[in-house]
Amino acid sequence: MASKLGLNLIKKEITSEGEVKSALKNIIESADSLWIIPDSTVITRDSLSIILKTTLSHKMPTFCTSSAIVRAGALASISPDYAHTGLEASKMAQTLLNSPTVISLGIKHPEKFKLSLNVQTANIIGIDISAFQSRPDVFLYP
Repeated sequence: MASKLGLNLIKKEITSEGEVKSALKNIIESADSLWIIPDSTVITRDSLSIILKTTLSHKMPTFCTSSAIVRAGALASISPDYAHTGLEASKMAQTLLNSPTVISLGIKHPEKFKLSLNVQTANIIGIDISAFQSRPDVFLYP
């Protein structure tokens, strides 16, 4: 899919927090942006600080799946709308309670997502997010 969009993904496997700085150093000049995947073993307060300082100083957009990391300085996150997901889960539970013969409703993926943007980071790295600033479905952080 990425190649169809003209994207070249650079995978850098990191197994510990201590590897973050060197891995970032190895890709910072060749990558156009960084995607932080959720991994509590690798992404700690200290490693996140290193990532955000480095990417900001190189004016590199950083994406993630957590609005908390956007508040800390990443450019953007996309994540499930947990309130909507909870509502959908309660509807599924109600269906199971009301229909004793129903054993499973299958897997249901999130239907609604939340986009969070850091305005200050966008300004620092020179990304225009003005098109998103008036949208009620986008969460903006200073």
